Amino acid sequence: MRRGPRGLLVAGLAAPAALLTLLALTAPPAAANARPRHVVIAAVPGVTWEDVAAGKAPVLRSLADRWSIAALSIRTAVSPTDADSAMTTIGAGNRARGRTAADNRGLHFGAVPGALGEALHQHGLRTAATDPTAALAIGRVDAGVEAADVAVEAGLSDAALGSVAGGLDLTRDTLVVVSPYRDPPGPDRLMVAVVAGAGATPGGWITSATTHRNGIVTLPDIAPGILALFGVKPPPSMTGQAFHTVPAHGDRLETLTGLESAAVSYSERVGPFTFALAVLAVTVFAAGWRTLQTGAGRAPVLAAGLLVAAAPLACLAQAAVGAERWAALPAFGFLFAAALALTGVALAGPWRHHRAGPAIFIAAATVLAIAVDLVTGSRGQLTSLIGYTPIEGGRFYGLSAVSFAILTTYVLALTGMLAGARPRWSVAAITAVAAVTVGLAGAPMFGAKFGSILTLVPAFGLLALLVSGRPISLRAAAAIAGAAAVVAIAVGGADALRPAQSQTHLGRFVGALLGGGAGSGSVWEVIQRKLDANLGIFVRAPYALLAPAALVFAALVVIRPARVVDAPLRAVPGLRAGLLAAMAALAVAMFLNDSGVAIPAMGLAIGAPWAVAALV
Repeated sequence: MRRGPRGLLVAGLAAPAALLTLLALTAPPAAANARPRHVVIAAVPGVTWEDVAAGKAPVLRSLADRWSIAALSIRTAVSPTDADSAMTTIGAGNRARGRTAADNRGLHFGAVPGALGEALHQHGLRTAATDPTAALAIGRVDAGVEAADVAVEAGLSDAALGSVAGGLDLTRDTLVVVSPYRDPPGPDRLMVAVVAGAGATPGGWITSATTHRNGIVTLPDIAPGILALFGVKPPPSMTGQAFHTVPAHGDRLETLTGLESAAVSYSERVGPFTFALAVLAVTVFAAGWRTLQTGAGRAPVLAAGLLVAAAPLACLAQAAVGAERWAALPAFGFLFAAALALTGVALAGPWRHHRAGPAIFIAAATVLAIAVDLVTGSRGQLTSLIGYTPIEGGRFYGLSAVSFAILTTYVLALTGMLAGARPRWSVAAITAVAAVTVGLAGAPMFGAKFGSILTLVPAFGLLALLVSGRPISLRAAAAIAGAAAVVAIAVGGADALRPAQSQTHLGRFVGALLGGGAGSGSVWEVIQRKLDANLGIFVRAPYALLAPAALVFAALVVIRPARVVDAPLRAVPGLRAGLLAAMAALAVAMFLNDSGVAIPAMGLAIGAPWAVAALV
């Protein structure tokens, strides 16, 4: 077959139609809440759900037992979050710092301090605050607390919260309780959020389109949620999404304390874990190069390469049994034991008789595990060391940047080998794998990673060109890039047609793109913020340049291999093409994703030992 990447183009353009139907079928109806008479935002600093479970906040415990609750991600434009930044973030409906617009100039978040109060005022609603700190969450003061439609009370103790709640008629009024910062400031943690009274679900969860997780909301969601209670559309500068409440089942407090424990463990352990992987990757690569030169030590190098390559799968296994919440020593012990067991299976299974069989087993099992995790709610993404943490507030659902790097590296390498083994069906095989992978990583109900579409479609197109033997011309490159843009916009457009509370950031971004405009909340603000996150790291941390340098070095090793590498590469048909496509994808993803250099860094940390295992 010599049709090149045309099959990819056809499949890519047909996919959005199927996604549109699936999105429509999976979109829940928008909830209709009764308008409250009076809303009070009560800030009770320094309280976590572990404190509530330990009996340190009896009033909060009483409200939580009866009404809707969630873990509150308090990440603002500063870390750790302080009182001023937290209250200003609430009032802006966007990540903010300090107290004023001047404090937020140049951040590219587009925060407008006091946007909540201004939006309420424009619709004839009166606001009040008990002190200057409370006023940061509302922006303007129009009336006394008793006469206001929306009032803010800050710095409350648990006992004082009881007095506030006792003064409300929760059949007609709404009480929104948040613990927006730690006092005194310390490392950010998941804090407490409760919505009680009119518009709340008794015994329910609080959620939002920001998190797409029942029981997790963010500080910027508070302002749009207050506006939604009064039927007011939030201004474009608010990037938070309106909170709403849904029914819940099971022990909610136990769920939230477990989530907090897992999130804290992630924050403390992800650094050492990543560093250890990087050191092991370099060690295995060096040992593998020497083994290819001398022929000595193949067995230990093969085992070491597989052990490192199995680490992501071990992380998902750890999350599946809840071992990521254990104390550090037994948790890391579980990781090592799981990776060792997977290595043993890879070396002992029937696939060991196939050249690169053990490496293929590890990669295929990892891809399958990530896929299963995504289609079953991404629990492993939320709590594992290859996922993300709600404390950082960068992502709450779908595919993490680290998992994307691993998935991309393994899928493209495996697809290259599949195409090399079946040359007659190479383009058909690449097209089929591409359609499934792009859908899994990019679809809003699964991976929800916009940059994955713009990365994977060109990568699979490049793989098709390499395997088919066609030249990489400007025309072919333009066609592949155009297909990626069309698919991405179509998927985002389909998501934008869903109700606001069901949309992901894909739909909101494409909606803003097609709607145009500038200023706060515009596409340009989003692009500026991403550029600052991706490229600014090279200024803030020059050592980050090691990742792209290592990627260039690895690409040169594959493109112009030394004699000791060339022969093993030729012995595994399609592996070279797959590795080149994977490295191209990692390079593109470095500029298209918020995580920047983390993607090629993790792709190489896992991919290099895996490639060594495949070659030796």
